[in-house]
Amino acid sequence: MGRKRKYENITVAHAQSVGCQGSYVGKDMFVFSQLEGLPLPERAMRMDCLLLALCTAGEASYTVDGTRHTVHSGQLVILTEGQIIGDYNISSDCRGRGLMVSNTYYHEIIKDVNDLVSLFVFARTRPVVDLSEEECSVFQSYQQMVAQRVSDQENPFLRQLCGSLLKALLYELGRKIWEVQGTSDTHKTRAQVVFGLFIQLVEKNFREQRRVGWYAKTLGFSAKYLSEIVKAVSSRSPSDWIDQYVTIEIRVLLKNTRMSVKELADKMNFPNQSFFGRYFKEHAGLSPSEYRKSFR
Repeated sequence: MGRKRKYENITVAHAQSVGCQGSYVGKDMFVFSQLEGLPLPERAMRMDCLLLALCTAGEASYTVDGTRHTVHSGQLVILTEGQIIGDYNISSDCRGRGLMVSNTYYHEIIKDVNDLVSLFVFARTRPVVDLSEEECSVFQSYQQMVAQRVSDQENPFLRQLCGSLLKALLYELGRKIWEVQGTSDTHKTRAQVVFGLFIQLVEKNFREQRRVGWYAKTLGFSAKYLSEIVKAVSSRSPSDWIDQYVTIEIRVLLKNTRMSVKELADKMNFPNQSFFGRYFKEHAGLSPSEYRKSFR
């Protein structure tokens, strides 16, 4: 059996490290107003962030998970974590603008937003979306507002302000997704439906339940079947998704509350403070106390 191919990841930090032109909010967000800002790889790479990009002139083609797509003026590109991107071909007159958002920041922003996981599923079947003239104008307005705010790096509320603008933009996209899906439900496969149900269940129960078996049983599937379905749709295991929601919640609580580590362990249903600390360090790279100190 051959080894599974490993791909380098496209992240906000990667765009910054290769000198892409644009503005940054740390390693959380990258805003670009011309295609020179995009970290276009010479070889296939895996998305490890959310990319929203509007083509305003010309055309470009590329592959997503081996399937070629072409984008023209007035079309929006939506790429999400796990997708393999490569084989670019861009016309000389191609123009565009958009933003990249780290997974942690994205999920932090949408943690209290119902059903925006549909953006992830939607991107699997429609990575290129037609926008009306008005919708293009709305997207550009939000992108320009974020770009203007990012220029004020001294603003102590920059991250929160950009997050609020991004959330508003995601609501606008959510409306578009509902419209498109309302006329083309046949595009949603059984696997995507199951994945959506799984994520909705995780969103409601991750503070109390971290076992894949519990989610599988609640949905009426075997753990093996659920794992296969989730992996096929998202390129990530159910455990990865559960751990992501748990870790992001802990990050938010450590940053925005004065709860002790023991109180947080109890709130997140961990058996003890020691296990809680090991879990967080494994997934965040820092102990809870070290993470909290990094914001002081």
